[in-house]
Amino acid sequence: MTTMRREKSYIDGPATGIRHSEDMPWIPFPGIEGSHFKLLRLDRETDGGIFLLRVQPGVKGPLHKHFGSVEYFNLKGTMSFGKMKIVPGSYAYEMGGFKHSEDPPEVGETIRLFIVHGPLQAYDDEGKPGRVLGATAMAKLQERYVAEQAAAQSVAGRELVASRQCVRLPLVAVSTPGIARSPA
Repeated sequence: MTTMRREKSYIDGPATGIRHSEDMPWIPFPGIEGSHFKLLRLDRETDGGIFLLRVQPGVKGPLHKHFGSVEYFNLKGTMSFGKMKIVPGSYAYEMGGFKHSEDPPEVGETIRLFIVHGPLQAYDDEGKPGRVLGATAMAKLQERYVAEQAAAQSVAGRELVASRQCVRLPLVAVSTPGIARSPA
């Protein structure tokens, strides 16, 4: 009897799925103040994935190297990439091993959809290799952020309920002249 081996899916989780990004919070991107992400899909085999990246004006990405290829589609805002302009509707592709940094958005924030086929490694200001960040770590950051926000809302909700609790006073029968009381 021959057994069929099921190949792993590119999608982490069910074979199909829909993520509503508008229902997801923006997660602070580690080490880059003023940038946030929403991880839409994780590929555990390559430590890559698909995510939205939002970058505020004036925020320059650090020097980094991609271990796998990267594709992105610019949804909002304008920025320079070397001598090229990236505008809404621009598509870019970077080969694995490419080492670079991005110029900050010129005016307003940018939002890009990234498809990454592996982690990246950041470099410090002196050009020394720093930490490696892949989509698996991004997923953990996103899960922790969502859990922390839910816990904070739960605490805030309990505090709100506690502040609104009424003091219960014993009922006292009051007799009002001229008003007949029906028997209880």
